[in-house]
Amino acid sequence: MKIVYCLNSIKGIGGIQRVTVVKANALAEIEGNEVFVVVTDNQQNVQCETLSEKVNFIHLEVNYYEDDWIPGIKTKFSQFRKKRKHKKELKKVLNSIRPDVVISVGQSEKFICRKGFVTTSKPIYIRELHFVTHYRNILAKTFIEKIKAKIQNDLDFGFFCKFFYDAVIPLTPKDLETNWKNFQNVWFVPNPITTNLHVSEEERKTQLNNKEKKIVGIGRLTFIKNFKSLINSFSRIAKEFPDWSLEIYGDGEDHQMLQNLIEEKKLKNQVFLKGFTNDVDGILNNSSILALTSIMEGFPLVMFEAMSHGNAVVSYDCDFGPSFIIDNHENGFLVENGNEEDFAKKLTLLMQDEILLKSFAKSSIEKSFKYTPEIISHQWMRLFKEIRLKK
Repeated sequence: MKIVYCLNSIKGIGGIQRVTVVKANALAEIEGNEVFVVVTDNQQNVQCETLSEKVNFIHLEVNYYEDDWIPGIKTKFSQFRKKRKHKKELKKVLNSIRPDVVISVGQSEKFICRKGFVTTSKPIYIRELHFVTHYRNILAKTFIEKIKAKIQNDLDFGFFCKFFYDAVIPLTPKDLETNWKNFQNVWFVPNPITTNLHVSEEERKTQLNNKEKKIVGIGRLTFIKNFKSLINSFSRIAKEFPDWSLEIYGDGEDHQMLQNLIEEKKLKNQVFLKGFTNDVDGILNNSSILALTSIMEGFPLVMFEAMSHGNAVVSYDCDFGPSFIIDNHENGFLVENGNEEDFAKKLTLLMQDEILLKSFAKSSIEKSFKYTPEIISHQWMRLFKEIRLKK
């Protein structure tokens, strides 16, 4: 089976990139599969170092990201030219491959890779959703923004998803049930874990002896990630646990606001903004608790990564990812969205009880092994066959 992933880039540490590479690698290991990753941008044509040699990598050299540095109206003209080039080059590549499956991850290719685009074969067209379906509604604040969000959602997740693709894959069953119940072409396949892949379950459990009294938050410092709420929650209990620290990894526009909050709460000896990191594995190996206070999360990949490293998780029960990943009171705690007092209480339960913390950590490791790339890749293969039968 010839399977093609289309996206902007696999260079970087973003969730879409990591998940796509891991899935492509796993599918390429299945006998009879030929897997391709086709990108428009890849920062100086550098192939992602974790992509398997068994996966065919094709760079269309459209380079949308170059326009990030072009001011004003010139960007519009440049983007128009590049979209035309993208469509032309992608069509040429796909027609030469003659694929059985074409998968869009929902980036610049999402309105190009649609039914009928390939003329040399009759592939199934799949659209992956890597975010909460109604994210535009959550972000919209003014009346005009809300109207615009509704129109965009009705087009993107209504008309286009209904008629452009043979299958649409939301991130969680709850998203599917809430936003897609009237669609006939929607399925669910979970994302695989993307880290600690070659470490056995027993080896991971022995790593628990190296844990430090450390809570971590990982993500962009933005309104959506809501790290302000995490700092507020920790400030309620920091004096009770002077030997515990909170480290937040990531960059973003909220950096100065969060630093000011840390100083205002007199937490500069316990709470640290650590900036961007490439060593997520190393951080999660040493930490004990992952804390997540996001306003919304589609499928928080960092949560699975933390669990695979034996971290207990405390998270707001936001739409929709955390409740799918966390087994409440078994490997973590789900807290009412925005309830900082209860969030602090749940952190306290873990910080003061080493037995409970280790129990959650072991359960986290066991849960992560249900989502290995090998297991998830075979779920995808079954889905491809099911879609083909319905087509």
